[in-house]
Amino acid sequence: MTLSFAARRLECRRTRWSSTAEIRLRYATVNFAHAVFEYPLTIAAEPEPFELPDGRPLAEHLFPNAPNPGVRMASMRGVDAAHLVLSDLDLSGCLFTGTVHLDQLRLKGACTFDPASAPAERERNTRAQRGSARGALATLATSTVYRAPHPG
Repeated sequence: MTLSFAARRLECRRTRWSSTAEIRLRYATVNFAHAVFEYPLTIAAEPEPFELPDGRPLAEHLFPNAPNPGVRMASMRGVDAAHLVLSDLDLSGCLFTGTVHLDQLRLKGACTFDPASAPAERERNTRAQRGSARGALATLATSTVYRAPHPG
């Protein structure tokens, strides 16, 4: 199943996903707190306007003040990320508290993270961890920091 949304917010708190699905989004801030993913789920930002069945682009006049069509993840609190694929999302403000299996989370495209909050925090990370988004998530999974640091 593929779901396509152009919306300001998408609330999927405490939802259960019991089949493979892909969610394509524009403009949205997304909340998946305490969602359950039994099969792979892809959440992706769509760079081009959606097309209607007749081939015309979907009118996006409802978003005149939106700075860009990017997608922001607000929360993955309490999620088992083993079946989750994130593509081209802004994760800089995402809450990861209680998220498990971050080491199995798959990132595609240009996912962005918060910059490190302090030099001391960066010093605690190993050189190998600082070099990648995967390392940033690994650090997050084993620390008390609730936002993923920016890789590099």
